[in-house]
Amino acid sequence: MIRLKDSSSFEYIQTYLIKINELSDSIQEICKKLENSNLERNKLTKLNIERISLIEKYKGDLRNKEIEFNILKNNYNEILEDLKNKKNEEEKKGDTPLILCNLCETNFKNVALISCMHTFCDECIESRIKFRNRRCPTCGLVFGSNDVKKIYL
Repeated sequence: MIRLKDSSSFEYIQTYLIKINELSDSIQEICKKLENSNLERNKLTKLNIERISLIEKYKGDLRNKEIEFNILKNNYNEILEDLKNKKNEEEKKGDTPLILCNLCETNFKNVALISCMHTFCDECIESRIKFRNRRCPTCGLVFGSNDVKKIYL
């Protein structure tokens, strides 16, 4: 009877040893999986850190490009404004010779000779009448004091 008991205890122990070995193998397998998971997690963490630093670098580059763009845009607008101002000045200068007297080139034209329709300033025409030089300075046509009329440009 003792042997039977020993035999059943032995089988009982042997069964538990088999279960312990299976559990030990299972634990080792889980530990390997855990180690692989930790390695993968570390790898992904490192990759995330690299990507975050790359994103920060690109953000800085983008800010620099925006600043550069704004500077270039302001320069463009200034140049455009200067060109507009120069164009306006040239247009004004372009009109000035048309309204300045051809003789003195200082006064504006304000009288016309009715006989030939040429225009001059009244000072130049008055001096011509005064010195009895009554010919149009442009075409040479004779005019009298009645042929001089005021004009408004």
